[in-house]
Amino acid sequence: MASEPPKVVGLNVGGLFYTTTRYTMTQFPDSKLAELFNLEIKAPRDPKGNYFIDRDGGLFKYVLNFLRTKKLVLPEEFQEFEQLEIEASFYNIKPLEEAIQNARKVRHSSSAGPEILRLFYSSRTKLVLAGKLAMIQGLVPNIGMLGGSVTKGSGYNFSTTEGLVEGGQATIPIKLEQLDAFLQHVVNQGFEVKMSKFFLDGNASQAWVFVRN
Repeated sequence: MASEPPKVVGLNVGGLFYTTTRYTMTQFPDSKLAELFNLEIKAPRDPKGNYFIDRDGGLFKYVLNFLRTKKLVLPEEFQEFEQLEIEASFYNIKPLEEAIQNARKVRHSSSAGPEILRLFYSSRTKLVLAGKLAMIQGLVPNIGMLGGSVTKGSGYNFSTTEGLVEGGQATIPIKLEQLDAFLQHVVNQGFEVKMSKFFLDGNASQAWVFVRN
């Protein structure tokens, strides 16, 4: 015996209309949408007989697509992460909430811009690193064991599109013959050299700017 075709339902979400199936709406058994159709709760209807949900109709398309595909796909210019997470919470769709949170973290990370590391070496001052404090500490987690030191404070902080970033400066007493190995370590951590300069000052002074996207 052939199974019955999925029941088509009409939705009016905040004044925007959607057509889907009862099967799609009940993909997550614990959600309010599944509750609406599984328990046959008497939800309000609009004059045309569509189920009426008094929520953000524009954002509901992302909720509906997630029900259909189990994937969250957002346009590049999307910015309403907080409101979309509120909608997911209202509908009690936990996997969607998690997907939104992850997408928000990825978008935040990619929009923060590249990491910039400035290095200066001379036989007098040894090796000096400057940039985001967390980045420096990640590059050289054992600065103290190397006999180096870290300087930080508001004077080293700098602004980015994402707000104020804590900056710092590290000094490491390495020898000239150890310099190439350290520069290779920086490259191995995903950095690319964008500028290098040598100074004829008798101190073997050199400077670099590295960038990591």
